[in-house]
Amino acid sequence: MKKINVIYDLPTMQAYNINKVVDKLGEVVIGSKSYEITPVEGFSYVFIVGYDDKEKDLQPWDHPIIIEGVRDEKIMVIDVRKYVQNVKEQPTMLIDVAKDLSGLRFNINRAIFLSLISQGLLGKFKQVQNSVATLFSTMLTTTMSQYIDLNPREKLIVETVAAGYVHNMFLVNYGEDEKAQAVKARLLHTRLSLPNLKKKELDDLFLDINIGANTFSGLVENLKHSVISKKDMIDEVAMYNSMNGLFYGPGNVSTSIVQLEDLSTMITLYHAAITDPTYKRTKIAMIANNAKKRIEIKEFEKLSNIIKEYSNL
Repeated sequence: MKKINVIYDLPTMQAYNINKVVDKLGEVVIGSKSYEITPVEGFSYVFIVGYDDKEKDLQPWDHPIIIEGVRDEKIMVIDVRKYVQNVKEQPTMLIDVAKDLSGLRFNINRAIFLSLISQGLLGKFKQVQNSVATLFSTMLTTTMSQYIDLNPREKLIVETVAAGYVHNMFLVNYGEDEKAQAVKARLLHTRLSLPNLKKKELDDLFLDINIGANTFSGLVENLKHSVISKKDMIDEVAMYNSMNGLFYGPGNVSTSIVQLEDLSTMITLYHAAITDPTYKRTKIAMIANNAKKRIEIKEFEKLSNIIKEYSNL
């Protein structure tokens, strides 16, 4: 089977080799099913529960894999063995065999969000765009502060560049010139920890950085060019390490790292941190709680309406 557009192709995930899994998926997906989950149009879902030897023998993985079906269809394969009971036959419904409902929901929600985003339906998430940017930028400055002493002005610049990086993810369908203007327009209305930079200040800030950066390495380079006095201290590896302990749900550290480059994981992570009591003691949930006056909590809760179009789990 051919893999296409998967999370494991992201630069942050290059250390994870899933080729052996992909090679075996062709025979596994035959006869598998999406259970009570309705796939987003253009996709079919396969949830691996470990009910037979073919599924049990697969190497575990934490993030969705998308493969190409026989008719160019997109098949998203999700490993949920950690979140269901041991089963000896294929269950009728996932809810019947769930042992970690929060972990199961996280994986289903991300499958839905990833499908929608892959189909270019980013408008579904427009209501949380500013809040996701606020939360990501707050998370980044909070974790960076563990090893860099940022003064208030430097913190505001880091938040602004980080928020711009997130807006760029949402505006992937825009042309480069149009995107640059749209990112800056969004930044004027994104709630940061200090009063936002004015339009002229934004124009000056983005003169020397790549506003279209779409990898975490690109974001790090932008930060180095924006906070010159701390350039030598802004280190990509240190920033990855600062993600430890951010989240203790599905994927743990790898999910915290994947969200640096994958919008579906980012939205799913923040939605879970804000709406699922299971994760209320995670660092990302505490960061969200501290920033609650600057993010639209109700809009994150409304994402559940999107989920209900495809899943009642």
